[in-house]
Amino acid sequence: MLAKRRNAMEAVAPELFAMESAIDDAILQSTRLTASLINERRNAGLSAVIGHDAIERSGSTFSTLIAARREIIATHEELGSLKRQVGLGAVMVGNGGDKPDIEQAEEAGPSIRVVA
Repeated sequence: MLAKRRNAMEAVAPELFAMESAIDDAILQSTRLTASLINERRNAGLSAVIGHDAIERSGSTFSTLIAARREIIATHEELGSLKRQVGLGAVMVGNGGDKPDIEQAEEAGPSIRVVA
């Protein structure tokens, strides 16, 4: 029974890590898109009014992706709790990198803030 639980955890973990990475990649791409929109408008000598709606939507997309990141982090924490509930609390999955305790991270406050 414990082996089945561990197998299930080991099957889910890479999917979680892939999702976390995909969201981070999407956030990075969103910032590159926004920067490109602004730079190319400037390079073309266009008024700041031109393309503003697209920049605003790109910014909104960025905010949505940050919210998605917050949710996948919460999912990660929930899965960590579930792991302990099924008796696998001592089992590590992943690269073993430093991962702050969520309570310590919350006490430190947000390190990234979305601004309008």
